[in-house]
Amino acid sequence: GVGCSLNNIANVYAVLGDNAQALDHYSRCLELSRRSGATRLEARCQGNLSDIYIEMGRPEEALENSRAAHAIAVRHGYRSDECYALMAQGAAHKAAGRVTLAFPLLQEALSVAQSLSSGSS
Repeated sequence: GVGCSLNNIANVYAVLGDNAQALDHYSRCLELSRRSGATRLEARCQGNLSDIYIEMGRPEEALENSRAAHAIAVRHGYRSDECYALMAQGAAHKAAGRVTLAFPLLQEALSVAQSLSSGSS
């Protein structure tokens, strides 16, 4: 639908390095996903926003978005999105110079990923 299209267009802008356009499209996708109740898309948009905020040197906003993505993923049992959100939180802490806070989040992401690959989710 429209939300997925906005997300995909934002992904292309991100690859091209046009962070302002990526941010605009991810934000529109997030708004639409919230209005429509598309929780998985909402979590993914939040995670993608986190990546863009890191690229823009705004780790606190990245952390806010990755925490929101994680909460949605856990609440709805989206294990792969949970893993991604944990990695995004770790990346945000690392970008902010808080490597000691990043490490346990990245270890937890690894644990989730291992459980997914072993089929024990």
